[in-house]
Amino acid sequence: MKDSFVISKHLIKSTRFLRLNGVVQALYIHLNADADDFGIVDVLATMRQTNASEQDLLTLISVGLITMLDQKDLIVYINDWNLNNNNRDVRFIKISLRSSRFPPPPAPAPRPLS
Repeated sequence: MKDSFVISKHLIKSTRFLRLNGVVQALYIHLNADADDFGIVDVLATMRQTNASEQDLLTLISVGLITMLDQKDLIVYINDWNLNNNNRDVRFIKISLRSSRFPPPPAPAPRPLS
């Protein structure tokens, strides 16, 4: 099971995503967080976390962001899963904000003994 995920900037800045209301956008992002390694997720718990309704779920289906795999158990597939996770190396880019341009932070002042 994964402990981190990536969502493509191309997707979240697209017109089809930006036209969605905030609850539907939150539902989609939480579905990505809760999905397994193949982009499949049980929706019910995620809908409760985000206070989303079944209409919000149907909106994601109608826009084409997810596909319902099992209507009875509310299992969905995230259609853009491969787009979101095609380059897993972007999850962690080790950079150092400290360089020779920035001096080290000052040492903390010693505390007086009580």
